[in-house]
Amino acid sequence: MWELIHNFISPNQFIPHGHCYLWKPGLVWLHLLSDLIIGLSYYSIPGFLIYFARKRQDMPFSGVFWLFGAFIIFCGTTHFMAIWTLWYPTYWLSGLLKAGTALVSLYTALQLRTIVSLALALPSPEQYKRAQTALKQANELLEQRVKERTKEVEHSLSLLQTTLEATADGILVTDLAGKIVTYNQQFLDLWEVENVISQKDDHLVLAFIYQQLKDPDNLCLQVEREMVHPEIQSYLILELQNGKICERYSKPQLLGEQIVGRVISCRDISDRKQAEQKLREARDELEIRVQERTKELYKTNATLEQLNTELQRSNEELEHFAYIASHDLQEPLRAVAGYSQFLAEEYQNSLDETAQEYIRNIIDGAARMRQLIQDLLAYSRVTKGKPFSPTDCNNVLRQALDNLQVLIAENNATITYDSLPTVTADRTQLVQLFQNLIGNAIKFRRKELPEIQIAAELKDEAWLFSVKDNGIGIKTKYLERIFQIFQRLHTRTEIPGTGIGLAICKKIVERHHGRIWAESEPEQGTTFFFIIPQ
Repeated sequence: MWELIHNFISPNQFIPHGHCYLWKPGLVWLHLLSDLIIGLSYYSIPGFLIYFARKRQDMPFSGVFWLFGAFIIFCGTTHFMAIWTLWYPTYWLSGLLKAGTALVSLYTALQLRTIVSLALALPSPEQYKRAQTALKQANELLEQRVKERTKEVEHSLSLLQTTLEATADGILVTDLAGKIVTYNQQFLDLWEVENVISQKDDHLVLAFIYQQLKDPDNLCLQVEREMVHPEIQSYLILELQNGKICERYSKPQLLGEQIVGRVISCRDISDRKQAEQKLREARDELEIRVQERTKELYKTNATLEQLNTELQRSNEELEHFAYIASHDLQEPLRAVAGYSQFLAEEYQNSLDETAQEYIRNIIDGAARMRQLIQDLLAYSRVTKGKPFSPTDCNNVLRQALDNLQVLIAENNATITYDSLPTVTADRTQLVQLFQNLIGNAIKFRRKELPEIQIAAELKDEAWLFSVKDNGIGIKTKYLERIFQIFQRLHTRTEIPGTGIGLAICKKIVERHHGRIWAESEPEQGTTFFFIIPQ
């Protein structure tokens, strides 16, 4: 081994390189200094490359710097060997050094072939500059958005905290581990935990709340259940040892679809449970009063039913009495009127004028008395009318006009009417109703010929009838009085009648579950209105 090494480093009878230069000093020093400077320069360059590679380990292709360093060192060493061989002809060693340099150069060249294609894909300095500018702008925009988003988040947090403080409920927010995230002042005031919560011990706060409850087991079980099943919602009524009643409502807090915590709201409902208690007491008292009042009403209704039965029987007796009385009264009246007529006819030449006037008064009074009895009998029979049935009012009106044809002809009265409806009514009484109203319109006429208009229109599921005339009219203060029995606005000498006709009309309309009224002005005529349900 040593012999092999000796052969590489021994001159082996080779002549030094200086002989080739004929040992000319200028030529020798030229090569010597040139190789020395080149070698030193080659040795300094790897130092800078290796220093740069170690300082910028983030640079891509850092291995190439080591290759270039090795290549340049080998190149520099060959120049130092050229100086050595000027005097010592160790050409085998020089050849081996050049062979090593060749191998390192070849490997470096092969690596550069791959690295160059990758390096070409790297951005150019201009591209890198533009990228840096774009990155800077993106960073500035991102910072601006972050600032804006931060302001929005701060505003949302401020709004949330303001909302929490504005609500009447005590609010507590915890994470999934039960750690307190936030709360409001109402929660501190309700549970009186302001001094405890500042210690940042969640279990201490919960334990302090348990101490204030008369029965903490329900809350303890519910909290454990919420920890195991964070998705559930729960509601509890809690009674505190200080007498307060609190309702607790708990629900999961969601971030998107993920449960991140729990929101617990508490409210003091003591004033409400008291209000409900008073309400229950008031209801119980009201129920007792209602029962007592119901008993009284039952008694009153029984009394009223008895009175109504007695009144109905009394009315029937009165109607029967009126019928019997009117029937019995008519016989003596006919006798008085008949004998007075006989007396006037047979002794008219024997009696003086005064006696004959007395007899005429007796006859007239008997006739008026008979008419009055007949009208009273008709009035008492209104409630004993016929059953209601569909009735064509056009036929009713024609029957009434036929009954009044003599009166209409004597006064040359003009009567016009629209098409009238069919209603459910007592036909006979409707004939009497129209007959009385039309007869009054003719009797209470002015000098002008009577003109009467009859119409009907549907209003609010009922038929509104009207009978309008051009007669003498009625003062407003008398419009209610005219429907009262025996109420007359004129003397019998002015306009004949008993004062019962409009009272009968009123009673007929009321039997049909309607009402009747009049509108009038003196010398402007009168319009009678009456309603018959549809």
